[in-house]
Amino acid sequence: MDSDLALELSVIAVLQFCASVSQFVAGIGGAMLFTVGWNLAGIASLCSGQIMDISVYQTIQALVAIPLQAFNRRKQCNVPFVGLACICWGSAELVGTMLLAAVEKSQSPWFKRSLGIMMLLIFFWETSNHWASAVAPFSDRRSSAKQSSPSAKDCLDTFCVWRKRNLLWTISFGLGAGFTRGLFNVPILALIVFSLYSGMPTNEWR
Repeated sequence: MDSDLALELSVIAVLQFCASVSQFVAGIGGAMLFTVGWNLAGIASLCSGQIMDISVYQTIQALVAIPLQAFNRRKQCNVPFVGLACICWGSAELVGTMLLAAVEKSQSPWFKRSLGIMMLLIFFWETSNHWASAVAPFSDRRSSAKQSSPSAKDCLDTFCVWRKRNLLWTISFGLGAGFTRGLFNVPILALIVFSLYSGMPTNEWR
């Protein structure tokens, strides 16, 4: 086997393992870890570092992993939400991938810079949220946790897609996550916004 191919396959294996662990434990972050790691490995001349390659590898991985995840969690699946989100996601990801192919041909340095800017925005946003939570008085944190904790009745409720607010959230989530996944292979910004502000119960989201 060619040494360069063996090295690139090793990089893929290590990154995919780390991304999968993050995805299964936290529910998000797998694609972001893979993308950042792949770009860093590209800088170190361990692989191509091209985002188009990431898109291909992650698509192959998703074709294997997602059906298994869906089968294992079929009892907790909100079918209307998943169905509508997948339709919007797939359509937007196709558009994002087509744009990715066009941008990759142009070799514009601003493409990866825009990805880096998005990553920095996510980092600072998450850091500010955790910092605000850490410096808040303990009594305020307890009160906030009590208010945000779902009651027994809330736990029985599901995220009804056909309510106007939830319908708009679902469509926006699918389009936003699909487009950024197709363009950058990183849908985490849409995932974070939806999980924080849509009102979907935490257990159902997981």
